Amino acid sequence: MAQEWSVEVAVPRQRIVKRDELVIHCRNNREIAGCTELLGEMLRCDCRRAGERWAITARAQFVPYMYVLRADVAGHEQLHLDDLRDQLASYFGDLTARRYLDGESCRSAAEFEMAVFSLRMDLLRKLSNLRLH
Repeated sequence: MAQEWSVEVAVPRQRIVKRDELVIHCRNNREIAGCTELLGEMLRCDCRRAGERWAITARAQFVPYMYVLRADVAGHEQLHLDDLRDQLASYFGDLTARRYLDGESCRSAAEFEMAVFSLRMDLLRKLSNLRLH
């Protein structure tokens, strides 16, 4: 059986910026030294038969863009990416363990998860900031 989920994170793009640019890129005027924006956030879900039931398979992807005042800040931003990857692993582990009685209910659940993925990522980012700041 193929892996039930995957998270594809592109190699982070890093850009050193001045403080006034940082405020714009990070949409934050607090005293911060950097932030990471995730572009191309996408979740693709499909359904497959799992014995007598149906299950979701999931694949997420995004491209991180780090905006930092100094190069040494990128290490902290990488901690956030690692934290997001861990949170997604937990979420996808739960999501792909669920079983559905038929393909239609599985597809309905999969469509919902794809539709709310950006909201879920917003929450995971907030949780990461609370955890690491």
